[in-house]
Amino acid sequence: MKAARHFLILGFLFAVWPVQAQTPITADDYLRRGAARQNKGDLEGAISDYTRAIEIDSRDADAYDRRGEARRTRGDLDGAIADSTKAIEIEPHLVSPYITRGLARRKKGDLDGALVDYTKSIAIDPNYADGYNALAWLLATASRDSIRDGKKALEFARKAAELTKWEDANALDTLAAAYAELGDFEEAIKWERKALSLPELAQSAEADRVRQRLQLYVEGKRYRQP
Repeated sequence: MKAARHFLILGFLFAVWPVQAQTPITADDYLRRGAARQNKGDLEGAISDYTRAIEIDSRDADAYDRRGEARRTRGDLDGAIADSTKAIEIEPHLVSPYITRGLARRKKGDLDGALVDYTKSIAIDPNYADGYNALAWLLATASRDSIRDGKKALEFARKAAELTKWEDANALDTLAAAYAELGDFEEAIKWERKALSLPELAQSAEADRVRQRLQLYVEGKRYRQP
């Protein structure tokens, strides 16, 4: 599936592209350099390269997809939604822009829109772990009562954990939130501690927020996404 070309999956390959390599010529050249810049945290440089790729090939769904994710990371939620929508318009079966758009919509408070996008991503690809994880997180932690569904959250969180072989800290953090939403704090504590034990989380800026959630579960409290 072409969704496998998403920059998160190809990040390793693109990281070897020298940012100061020869001047890009084709749209793919700009995509590779943009991904390398994004991996180094240069969002402005990445967005510039993705924009140039779009100027060369205005029907390149990947270019819109990647620029949308870079814009979301930078905080340009409207830009992220516009780019993701364009990517979907060009290639409706590319799953990653549904997640990018869903995350941006959730951040803007459009929980119903986020729910639709996350659900669509796993309808397109039933083995898309990021889709299950995003959907489970929303169903477990949404501030709006009408959105939350602990049973479905647990179902989708377990699916995400299975697809990532129970070794992805983000998926285990979501699993803990789902158990907490159901009131099973013993399991919530167990999986949050497991998430914190994984090197990928221990070395990230997210670790402190996960520890705060763990403390909530120890106190018998559920987590609500602001």
